[in-house]
Amino acid sequence: MKISISKRIGFSVLVSLFLLGGTECGLRLAGYHGDVDRRVSWCREQSKNEPPFFIPQQSGSTLAYAPRFEGQPRPFPVHKASNTRRIFVFGGSAVHGYGFTRPGAWPDQLEERLALAWPGVRVEVINAGAIAWSSQQLLIFIKDVLANYEPDAIVIASGNNELLEWFDARKYLPEESLGRWVKQIRWGVRLRRFRLYRLLTARFGGQAGHWGQTEFSDDEALDWSERARMKDADRDFAVERYRANLNRILEEAGRANVPVVLGTVPVNWMEMPGEFAFADAFGDTERARVAAAERSLQEGELEAADRQIENLMAEWPEASFAYRYGRKARELGLSERARKWLAEAIRLDENPHRALPAVNQVVRDLAGKADGFVDIQGILEAGQPDGILDSKVVYDYCHLRPGSHGLVADAVADLLVTDLWPEGNPVAAPVPLSVHFDGWLGEGVDGDRGGYSPNPGRDRKRWWAAAKESVEERPEDVASWLGLGRVNWHIFHGQCGPQRAPCLPEVATALDQAIRVDSKCCEAWANRGLVAYASGEDKAVELLEHALECEPADARTAWYLKRIRLESQ
Repeated sequence: MKISISKRIGFSVLVSLFLLGGTECGLRLAGYHGDVDRRVSWCREQSKNEPPFFIPQQSGSTLAYAPRFEGQPRPFPVHKASNTRRIFVFGGSAVHGYGFTRPGAWPDQLEERLALAWPGVRVEVINAGAIAWSSQQLLIFIKDVLANYEPDAIVIASGNNELLEWFDARKYLPEESLGRWVKQIRWGVRLRRFRLYRLLTARFGGQAGHWGQTEFSDDEALDWSERARMKDADRDFAVERYRANLNRILEEAGRANVPVVLGTVPVNWMEMPGEFAFADAFGDTERARVAAAERSLQEGELEAADRQIENLMAEWPEASFAYRYGRKARELGLSERARKWLAEAIRLDENPHRALPAVNQVVRDLAGKADGFVDIQGILEAGQPDGILDSKVVYDYCHLRPGSHGLVADAVADLLVTDLWPEGNPVAAPVPLSVHFDGWLGEGVDGDRGGYSPNPGRDRKRWWAAAKESVEERPEDVASWLGLGRVNWHIFHGQCGPQRAPCLPEVATALDQAIRVDSKCCEAWANRGLVAYASGEDKAVELLEHALECEPADARTAWYLKRIRLESQ
């Protein structure tokens, strides 16, 4: 009997479904789970980091964890003492402290505010902010931290880099291919509910988490004129993934019984958009229409001005048009109009580090699921006369100025001692002193210490090479060894071993050598005590006491001694 082709196809489909279903059931019965989350990003900057994110290294007589990723947290002991509260703070460069290096960033100030608030408690606030990381990468990071590093709480202020993945794809994929990429990612997310798919991605994906991922590294970037513009659907996609990632983080932390504090992220309303916009896509006519709307505002014809800009934006939804109109409204004291149009400019901006307004709304929506919520954007806006953030508070599109870091540290500290551990009050931190490693390294702040630029990402190798050359040329110069220790402490990765291993052993070695060269160098004793304290060495008190003996006016050293003694109560 002849079987029709349609029946053969139908039979083959049924058999295939049966085999796939049987394999899926077998994997479930066998206890295979795989990784439910998509592990990598299409942005190469984000996909190059994989667990473990901290590795144990020798620091004097103890083992301490130091970072493998491009961040700069202090070390923390491998053995967590019973009286320790270990708080990890996650986010991008606005958490990391970009522009001033990590010391001075609000997570470090948070630790100092909490250090004397809880007698008998050792406080460790780990600054896990990493430059250019989005929620996609932080989900992987936080899962590693929950599983391996014993956090007592996590604080998340992430959202400035959600467009990075889309922006990287756009550099290499024309518009039609970009649309297929988004669909492929959506399907990949749906298919991850099946364990068979997770197994296939683990075995054949090349990079864990996605099967058949395109590699951009060998492709030639498209000309600007060929790159796709961002559509509302693309923005919605980025916000959708952000919401999904935050929900997954909350689920993982809930299973681990670790409290989560969510925070909004800073957005500078007055930062000019368009760094990545298509400036040649419109001409003089469109610019003249913006100018006409601005004149109408100036003349008090508010309704006519709104119609003019709304008509233009309907034809040309261009970020710079909304920005110009919003800026003029602010100049005229029309705060409500200014906020509306500046927010629209931010929404349309294609800067991949600009936080979409919807991102902070997601955080507010999920605040009820978290154990605490800090409205960082709202706190900073409250300090502005018209509630609009500008460069006095956020020096570019999202990076905080020093005073803003302090305001955020105050707010998070107040929440922790009020809601999570209501046992004390935050204590104002001492001013960092130049002889201490936890003083800032930035130019203009500590420029007399060697003129370090405020861009650690660009200059790490140069700093490290210069410090290394100095000790090789002048091994009996205590300043050379202090410089090497100081640079290694701030760089803390990249030049000191395989797989971007950090420089913790080199920090301790350099300071020990400085003490051998000049046993009266108070700076060496003080900083060696700081490293010992952060790493959990028993001799931290001895080292700091020695530093205080030769430098009684050093309030920073005395503060650390008070902190350690209070912990032992």
